[in-house]
Amino acid sequence: MKPYPRHPGQVATVLAGPLLALMIIFAVIHGVWPLFPTWPSGLSAWLAGVLLWSRTPRRQRVQVGVLAVLGLAGLFWGWHNGGPMDTAALIDQNHALLSMLAAVSFLRLVSMPDASEDETLPGGGHAYLRTLVGMHLFGAAINLSAVVIIGDRLARQGTFDKRTAILISRGFSSAALWSTFFAGMAVVLAYSPGAELPILIAVGLPLAVAGLAYTYAEALVTDPSRLAAFSGYPIHFKSLWIPGLLAACVLVTHIFLPHWSVLTVISLLAPVLTFIVLGRRRGCRRAVAEVWRHVNLRLPEMSGELLLFLAAGVLAVGLASVVASFDEWLPFADFTGTTASMILVVMVGLAAVGIHPIISVTVVATWLAPIHPDPTLLAMVFLMTWGIGVASSPLSATHLTIQGRYGIESWRFFRWNLSYCLFMLALGAVLLHLYTWLL
Repeated sequence: MKPYPRHPGQVATVLAGPLLALMIIFAVIHGVWPLFPTWPSGLSAWLAGVLLWSRTPRRQRVQVGVLAVLGLAGLFWGWHNGGPMDTAALIDQNHALLSMLAAVSFLRLVSMPDASEDETLPGGGHAYLRTLVGMHLFGAAINLSAVVIIGDRLARQGTFDKRTAILISRGFSSAALWSTFFAGMAVVLAYSPGAELPILIAVGLPLAVAGLAYTYAEALVTDPSRLAAFSGYPIHFKSLWIPGLLAACVLVTHIFLPHWSVLTVISLLAPVLTFIVLGRRRGCRRAVAEVWRHVNLRLPEMSGELLLFLAAGVLAVGLASVVASFDEWLPFADFTGTTASMILVVMVGLAAVGIHPIISVTVVATWLAPIHPDPTLLAMVFLMTWGIGVASSPLSATHLTIQGRYGIESWRFFRWNLSYCLFMLALGAVLLHLYTWLL
């Protein structure tokens, strides 16, 4: 039998993984059977967060601490001025979206883009486009893992320059506009209850395609010589059938079981489908071993997201108490396409100066709650903020990962992606107005 780890950090990791698995299980049970309380899932998340605190980068711990303090201060201030003291919500505020993020991570076991080390890399403009689309699709399925996998292979070939960095930045960030497996979608569905998922995908996917087309056209016009010499990643799109099947199952389940939240459906189907595929490929015993290994080693790697979303939940509870204490105060008379576009520009601007989208989404969702905005329109704004804001922010996880692994300063992305972000903002505003016009 493998000896029990003695180092405190190892012990924390071993315990945190099963706690996060329990978080998923409890959240799914509540989603299927609403009489089951939410606090077991929330408590599991908080216990895991406490255990993983020491392995989170110091800069992020400071940010988490500031958010939590602001949230608690808002809660007590609002309570003192007549607002609610909802202490129970402090425990389970973001448990559903955290459960979805943890559940989706299991897809890495069956959806990794495979390319052998001795495989010939495609070259030229066609390879650039194929790698851009592949980065987008695999990023939509396995999130930040795709950045590292594809980036490492390109870096080994000596092709990781400005054009490659832009490809990864835009290809990955634009997936947040529509992917049901992205953190952004989890946040949006949690803070815009009632939003229509098919409409969100129908609007976000064309916007993402436009962003990819803009990136490819820009490379053709501004850097044709480097584009001709580009060595791409030999992406095998057959690996995408599993995320595609899961997405189809999610949509079908949402249609036939509309009382189940999308977060619940994804949290249930992602691990189940992963286990079924692993079982067919490698046998039940091997599947159990790989899933258990993922629980113990990979789930604790989401410590940064875990703590950030827990702190954002505290901030949301505090803001709700503050807003409730204002009685009849309303920010706008109504929520129109023009209002939505203005808020989108402000939120992307905040992301560009380093404010994480989860923070601005939390604030805006609470701020606008009294006027009961159309949830689908609000969700569009939040998804666009995430997809465009990540590309503009020097402090996004994507750009910090590129800086840490490949030596390209993250602040460069603000300048490199400025015209792209302006194009996406303009097109996003058109789509927001079009949606309100068609209502």
